[in-house]
Amino acid sequence: MPPNVLLAGARWYGRTTDFVRRALRDAGCKVHTFYYRVQHDSGLAPARWRSESNDRLLGAARRWRPELVLLLKGEFLSAGSVAALRGMGITMASWWFDDPRPWTDYWSAGRTLDHVFIFDRAYVPWLRRVSKGRVSYLPLGFDPDSYRPVTNSVRPRWDVTFVGTPYPNRVRLLSGLSSFRLRLVGPGWRRHPELVWASIDERPTLRPSQVRRLYAQSAMVLNIHHPQSITAPNQRVFELAGSAAFQLTDHKSALREFFALGEEIVTYRGPRDLERKLAYYLKHPKERRAIAAKACRRAHAEHTYAHRVQELLSRTGC
Repeated sequence: MPPNVLLAGARWYGRTTDFVRRALRDAGCKVHTFYYRVQHDSGLAPARWRSESNDRLLGAARRWRPELVLLLKGEFLSAGSVAALRGMGITMASWWFDDPRPWTDYWSAGRTLDHVFIFDRAYVPWLRRVSKGRVSYLPLGFDPDSYRPVTNSVRPRWDVTFVGTPYPNRVRLLSGLSSFRLRLVGPGWRRHPELVWASIDERPTLRPSQVRRLYAQSAMVLNIHHPQSITAPNQRVFELAGSAAFQLTDHKSALREFFALGEEIVTYRGPRDLERKLAYYLKHPKERRAIAAKACRRAHAEHTYAHRVQELLSRTGC
């Protein structure tokens, strides 16, 4: 019998909370969703933000009496909340999509969680030192209802598109691609004069259907991981694959666990390698389409959030 789940997650542009909720419901779970605001968007002082978030979490648990509380990060968690939830006989699990190491207060409170899931295997040894619960590697995935191929044919308008935030490593890499028709999508790109030559779209939030259309309008889509992705792919790797977009992504050692390198996904190692591969695949559209189609089939068959949730439920014993 699938468990009654209280899912706690932030409202953020990646919509991961919504995707995991849908996967839990598809697995037959009764799901109650508690959305919390991240501290820097809440307008509250840290202590008040933490107190109010914990009060709301406990209130939701008392109302709905779940068998499993699943925190998608849940960085507000206090030791008092852990004790109260444990007193209700609730299994507690967290799934982290970020580097967990800066959140020392969380791990002081959450060291007795029953299960801790982490998106990148590189963090497992550290987590096993600070947590008494069972620590498991559980990669990210994608929502197949939101990220699927665009059905009508779209002629590419751009050579390369990048969707995301202008972190310094991304600005440095992209500023060297002036020989390509480059489109950058996301807030903050106009603040970088070294990219004034690129086409910039600074819409802060986009629906998945809009993002898929952006992918389809580009011959190639670039993925540049945040430095916190040490060995494992981010969510965008799977979303691009599920959308049948041809992607070039910076190399991560765990990628080979999910896709055949060079056949289902193409990686690059540094600026020169990226420029060389962009130039090559721009001239070989049939090869691009074949690789993207293989990645799409693999993603939908093996890497949706439904697949990840089934694994999570199995490991928690729920």
